[in-house]
Amino acid sequence: MDYYDLFNWILIGCIILSCLALMFSHKSYEESVVSKVLILSFCLLCIFYWGVRPSFVGTDTGYYIRRFNFAISYSSLGDYFNYISGDYFFGFIVYYISRLGSITFYFISIAFFTMLGFYVFFMKLARYHTHAILALLMVASMFSFPGMLSNIIRNGLAISFFLPCTYYTLQKDYKYAVLWGLASILSHESILLPIIGLLVIHFVRLPLKYYLLGYLACSLMAFANIGLHSFGFIFDFDIEKLNHYMNAEIDIYKVGFRIDFYLFNTLFLLVFLALRNSSIAFDRYLKLYIFLSSVFFLCFHIPFSDRFGIYSWVFIPIVLFLGTEHYNPKFRFAFSTLATFMLYFINQLVYMYMNVPTPDN
Repeated sequence: MDYYDLFNWILIGCIILSCLALMFSHKSYEESVVSKVLILSFCLLCIFYWGVRPSFVGTDTGYYIRRFNFAISYSSLGDYFNYISGDYFFGFIVYYISRLGSITFYFISIAFFTMLGFYVFFMKLARYHTHAILALLMVASMFSFPGMLSNIIRNGLAISFFLPCTYYTLQKDYKYAVLWGLASILSHESILLPIIGLLVIHFVRLPLKYYLLGYLACSLMAFANIGLHSFGFIFDFDIEKLNHYMNAEIDIYKVGFRIDFYLFNTLFLLVFLALRNSSIAFDRYLKLYIFLSSVFFLCFHIPFSDRFGIYSWVFIPIVLFLGTEHYNPKFRFAFSTLATFMLYFINQLVYMYMNVPTPDN
């Protein structure tokens, strides 16, 4: 059985077991404890599963093995940093783990740091939502999730660290927000776009209608072949990864208005608007999703645009969970459970449609 298919079977088993465990927890305190134990267990499962994966799993695995072997040849971290010129947190991991000479421990370490951000974020979420394990399982259900742990590892690290950054920013705990934000940027520079969106949403309190107007404007621009590639000043910024994507060969990636990705993001936006409630967290994450989707549309004409798409996709489960949890408190568990299964099966359909287990490379 394919390694990615096996993970999907394991995932649906985890969803069923988690729902049963929460169902038989009769008090909110018990549900909270059960949810936290399940969050820890699932994170450890992902660390082990993706950490010990065979070398043939993931189209970029060979590249990361070469990075590992290449780091061994450098006698000092400073010399290695001069060579890589970016993604320094990832480089730090590669350099020091390479001293041990173990590829398996290298991949386990990467999986550990990737799941660390998810663990911190969803454990924080479990303080206020006793069914937070379902939110984590919804994130794992996204068709892009396996790629974060096997192919687009640096993007995965950046996203993982960005999630606690959003939590601490909204909690106005700026010390920890800055630390997680820096770790995110040092993992992959393209995370600067989501961080800019987070800062705008947090400090510039615009009504939702303005974000929807921006969404519409970016949709029309993308349809008219106007995007980030149209703005020459973008190339003036010394952001290595962004420039790499914008200058990549277009014959290795489908560019142009991606109606499939557009409908996918818009479908969930309509669902979120139907689930609107008085939750401040829901409002903030909904606006962040709209902002990131709008930026994603402007990247349609750039190769590897799905690398920007994952920044919006990771918030689909979070906004959906917060929406179902607050939509009708009396039936919150039923709604959250239904949403978890529906998101899983929707992403299985997307997986079959794309015929690839991870974002295009």
